[in-house]
Amino acid sequence: MSRLWTLILASVTGSEHHGLPVWGGVLATLGGMVLVVVGGDGGVGLGEGLLMGDLLLVLASITWAAYTVGTQDLTREYGALAVTSWTLWVGTIGLVVLGATSLWSTEWGLISRTGWLGVAYSGVLAIAVAYLIWNHGLEHIGGPRTAAFANLVPVVALVAAVLWLGEDLRSTQIVGAIIIIGGVWIARMAGGDAGRKAVEEAVDPTY
Repeated sequence: MSRLWTLILASVTGSEHHGLPVWGGVLATLGGMVLVVVGGDGGVGLGEGLLMGDLLLVLASITWAAYTVGTQDLTREYGALAVTSWTLWVGTIGLVVLGATSLWSTEWGLISRTGWLGVAYSGVLAIAVAYLIWNHGLEHIGGPRTAAFANLVPVVALVAAVLWLGEDLRSTQIVGAIIIIGGVWIARMAGGDAGRKAVEEAVDPTY
């Protein structure tokens, strides 16, 4: 959902303008993602108490899209590494302030080596490296195209579930994965020279 919000916000704010191929590619990845999720054993359900969670997820999608669109020009001016560093420093300060009480009451000696390994994995790979790759995408191909790649997450999760957990692969999920990959390819390739020209104009105002 954040991929669609990114495309909408980028268009509304005027930071990027995309034609039907990019819109079609992003929407296709969303449709494929639905097929991958719905095609699983768990399916999708609606019930009491889920509305607040759904609303929070929608809000999270909107805020992530706002971050993506808002930092796009910064990455093109200062580079992905600088923007990632400032993002993580500011975010860390906020998290420490909000979690100060929990940090104070934590019994650090009870944390296992596996627990510390998980913290290191999350901090280095899932946050620092992931943000750097994301901002590198913003710098070179723009928000909507970068956001479209995030829809590959269900495809990777599907492959991991089949190979590591032995889950059954269903035809609906295969179709969804193919649609996602096709949609990402369309969103990435659509525009061609026009997309590269937009990046050059953003980096060099005299272009």
